[in-house]
Amino acid sequence: GEVMRWEQRCRLRHACTRQYLALLPKENDTRQYELSLSTHTGLSTVFRMFPVIQEGDHITFDSYCRIEHVESGQWLHALTTDYPRKANQWISPSATSMERLEW
Repeated sequence: GEVMRWEQRCRLRHACTRQYLALLPKENDTRQYELSLSTHTGLSTVFRMFPVIQEGDHITFDSYCRIEHVESGQWLHALTTDYPRKANQWISPSATSMERLEW
């Protein structure tokens, strides 16, 4: 990859599957969209990044951004509700945990 600039069009590729992030209209309601992965490189896979705080022309590793889908003009955003976490998320140290390793 090259150095990216703010508001430059780009495709976001999933590292494991090598597929592109795509924003597609829902089948039963074309006013709502859903994110998915796609092997196609059409307009549904084109996004632009906008800075939250712009400190230069190029996007740096520690930048915060907003992501816009170019074709629909929709913005990606987080849910307004809490992320559902699994029960017993925290595991106490035991003989099998990393905490017991000697460095």
